[in-house]
Amino acid sequence: MQEGLGWGKSLPIPSFQEMVRNDPHSVPERYVQEGKARPSIDELSPLSSEVPVIHFSLLAKGDEDERRKLDFACMNWGFFQVTNHGIEEEVLHKIKSAEAGFF
Repeated sequence: MQEGLGWGKSLPIPSFQEMVRNDPHSVPERYVQEGKARPSIDELSPLSSEVPVIHFSLLAKGDEDERRKLDFACMNWGFFQVTNHGIEEEVLHKIKSAEAGFF
């Protein structure tokens, strides 16, 4: 691809960590939307406040409904809880302990 064809220059954007380190109590103007540009509660209401739950055992068997739930969770939430994954409780406990020690 030839350089400079139709592409504008990017603005330098500091990392989030750098912004917080410099001033943890302010948000740069470019990230603030006017009230009318923000989604209303009515626009957000179709989304449940519950994190999507994906049953891995059903997903592994090719269950179409579970695949749709996974697609929805990825597209609309960006994360989900996985159950029936077969990981032993002892392993999960060790992971949670390591996580607590990390943070």
